[in-house]
Amino acid sequence: MGRFTITGLVVLTTAAIATVAGASASEEGEERDPQACGSEVLTLRGGAGAGDVEGYELVPFEVPGGTELLEIGYRWSPEDAGVLDLGLWDPDGTAGPDAFRFWSGSRQGRLDRAMDPVRVRPDHNERTVVVDEVQPGTWHVELGIAAVTAPLEWTVEIRCPAGGPPDTLAADRVDAGLVIDPEPGWYAGDFHLHGYHSSPDGPDEAEMVDLARAAGLDIVPVTEYVTPAHWDRLGQAQRENPDLLLWPGREVITYDGHMVVLGETPASVEYRLGLDGTTLGDIQRAAAGEGALVSLAHPTLFPPDIFGDTCRGCYLEAIEQVDWEATELIEVVTEGVLAEIGGTEVPNPFVDTAVGLWEEQLRAGNRLTAVSGSDDKEGDRYGSTTTMVYADELGRAAVERALRDGHAYVRGLGAASPTVEVLATSADGATAMMGDT
Repeated sequence: MGRFTITGLVVLTTAAIATVAGASASEEGEERDPQACGSEVLTLRGGAGAGDVEGYELVPFEVPGGTELLEIGYRWSPEDAGVLDLGLWDPDGTAGPDAFRFWSGSRQGRLDRAMDPVRVRPDHNERTVVVDEVQPGTWHVELGIAAVTAPLEWTVEIRCPAGGPPDTLAADRVDAGLVIDPEPGWYAGDFHLHGYHSSPDGPDEAEMVDLARAAGLDIVPVTEYVTPAHWDRLGQAQRENPDLLLWPGREVITYDGHMVVLGETPASVEYRLGLDGTTLGDIQRAAAGEGALVSLAHPTLFPPDIFGDTCRGCYLEAIEQVDWEATELIEVVTEGVLAEIGGTEVPNPFVDTAVGLWEEQLRAGNRLTAVSGSDDKEGDRYGSTTTMVYADELGRAAVERALRDGHAYVRGLGAASPTVEVLATSADGATAMMGDT
């Protein structure tokens, strides 16, 4: 798990071959200097086998000075032989937020599906891409080996035409201290939401807010896959919608479990288990150390021994790596308490197993707050399950404090579920609500 190879800088069993305008750059197995991209397509080739699964291949290339933009597309063959995820790191390195430029899974840049290449340029809000200048130096395309059922060959195509440097699109972040409503009360949130940066068909920032309002939400966590790119694009949507609380976050996608991180973590962006010994606990501690709330996302969903690759990484296989002290929340309902199977609504079978895990951890002394999330990528099911939070006010700090204190409960059918209020009064007149001790 988590093997890490830099193609072209070390001797490999299956080496990458770089070609420019169709010319072979080197013999297989040799060490090579990274190839330079330009206005003509630079093609990089390599392969993956079953032993590479859950590893990450970093393919270097050189970007010359005066480059205006990068265009990156990829494919693998045979298509049904596996799944590769696409990412990119700039000259600042191959780890850390300063070097991270995008991660799009396998939903973008697929040349075999006639998708447009991923465009990296400083004046454009491309899906999943962190906006910054295109620096000269050694960049790395990242190929995450999500699945391999038979040996496959991959191809990456890169263009980096020269041009005058465009102005960099200014960051526009939400005000983390914003208070939407100063009154204490119960506020509705869907703590696992996706949009455009997770799915090409997903809603943009303004559409997310409209859909969240229609679903009766007060708290709108924006938890896109892996990338922090959307953190810089939510400010306008928040200003134009002062009745809802936007909460930037991200979903950390690993091949052995997912986590929702609520809050920006500008010093940490890692998601690659096994890289330099990275564990789930390491990722959790880094996020919690920046003040973010860490939630285990759908931890019992689609166990692979039964469902195979139905949802790669959704099931929390690396549970032994979890740092429970750095974990505040656990998602016990995903999508809703009902599921549709063969056109018939039945109880969602993964609710009982997730609640069972939550109760097991409570008995072990790990005081987690149960939450829910629609995990919706297109917006039509926002609020299909909601979490009610009793907060001193509708502001990020107050909601975060309430979640840490356990002042929350799950409405498995969203607005269609009944509401619950519990208040206990002792003989001396002291009161306590759910979550209090």
